[in-house]
Amino acid sequence: MAEGTMQRPGGSVLSSIGYSWRRISPRFVPVLAVLSAMILTIPFMMITGARGDIGRGLNIALTAYAAFIEGATGVAVNSLVTTADTAAVVTFAETNPLTNRDLRLLARSVTRLSQLGADTVARYASVIDTYADDLDAAALDALGQRIEGIQEVGPDTLRAMQPLTEDLVEPGQQQRRGDLPHVRRVRYAHGRGCRRNRRAGSGRRQLRHGRSAGLSQHHQPAWKRRHDQPHARTTGRTRSLGIDPMGGEADDIAEISKLAEGSRTGSDYINDLRGIDDQLLASGVVDENELSRQLSLVNAMYERGVLTNPDVHTALTTELEPYLAANTVVYRPETNRC
Repeated sequence: MAEGTMQRPGGSVLSSIGYSWRRISPRFVPVLAVLSAMILTIPFMMITGARGDIGRGLNIALTAYAAFIEGATGVAVNSLVTTADTAAVVTFAETNPLTNRDLRLLARSVTRLSQLGADTVARYASVIDTYADDLDAAALDALGQRIEGIQEVGPDTLRAMQPLTEDLVEPGQQQRRGDLPHVRRVRYAHGRGCRRNRRAGSGRRQLRHGRSAGLSQHHQPAWKRRHDQPHARTTGRTRSLGIDPMGGEADDIAEISKLAEGSRTGSDYINDLRGIDDQLLASGVVDENELSRQLSLVNAMYERGVLTNPDVHTALTTELEPYLAANTVVYRPETNRC
């Protein structure tokens, strides 16, 4: 009877490592297969979920990895939700009635307040109050939209160009609109040639003056495109209100007009943020970013069924702590969700 023994291959350290790996690798096949599959799905996540954004795709993939590890080992990779994660919302809700339907809109408003800055909102609100008797919200937006054109061309240049732009108005357009009585239209049509001849020299002088005043080639097309007459009238309007078109108040009015969204004026936007800021001050909440984060988290709790009472303060003070004692709630900081 022949007997044989299997000799362990000798040789280099790499050979020993390879032999050991062959013995234990079959046990890791399921885990490695899952990890390989997740790695291969990252490009598909970027195409479908991230819409080509590499950072967003990696974020989705890492979230999937974290969920895989948490499910396989029972160990939470992300931090757990505690009552401290909702302290700012509780403080705010103590002085301001708050329901679960208000959370999403309030979180968005607080985020905007944080982005714009409470000091900037207060300054814009002061400008709105200063001219509230002379300009309603729509008029303030219209003025702000024209101030940008005035600043581009320059108020002095616009005033110098005003006689020339008046000469460029077609009398025929006035006649078609019926702005003049019949007799005056006839006289206007009969004498328009003489008037143009008389004013031609003045118009050319004004044009030369505008160029010598620094109306660059870049500004000339903008001047023609923006119709100087409305801007000239706006210059007169700002002067009557005591607003320097090149000053800080004019800049603020222009910025307020840019905040308009659809049927909501820029003043509406600022007044809403002013109200939110007053509520924050009254409740003692000073960190807008933290409040916005917690509002989004609480809203996610309602969506997940963690909280059910529509009154946010009641839900956070009576429902959250017992639920956290009986369940593990993982906080996803990348999405402010649980």
